[in-house]
Amino acid sequence: MGRHLNIELWDVTTGQHKQTLTGHRDGILSIAFSPDSRTLASGSRDKTIRLWDVTTGKHKQTLMNQDWNHNHVEGAGFVWKVAFSPDGKTLASGMWRGPIHLWDTVTGQKKKTLTGHTRWVQHLLFSEDGQTLISTSGDQTVLVWDLTHL
Repeated sequence: MGRHLNIELWDVTTGQHKQTLTGHRDGILSIAFSPDSRTLASGSRDKTIRLWDVTTGKHKQTLMNQDWNHNHVEGAGFVWKVAFSPDGKTLASGMWRGPIHLWDTVTGQKKKTLTGHTRWVQHLLFSEDGQTLISTSGDQTVLVWDLTHL
């Protein structure tokens, strides 16, 4: 199976190709639209999260933790899942070895790291009010995170 390095955006009404988003250096593992559908986040095996302007196709910013590049454990830094909070101001990223990072989508700064899973994060879901995050993992657990004290 090949690794997907580009994201293709299509107009679902007309079937016309709109944009090709390029920049990842290794396979893309997860994508998510912001609540307003103006930004797309992509997580990759290249240990980065990229935010894209859907209208123009331009790369807006790259989110990453410098530790990901220095960790030589296989899979460390792979971004398995991304999800936006309902207000679009926070992006959650689920990682290979279990941590979940919360990012400020305006500044690109990491807000917090949530630890509890021991294997890759499979799913991330914010509550409607953005105060709770639910995560599932390959370690066969479901964790519920209280985000009211960030």
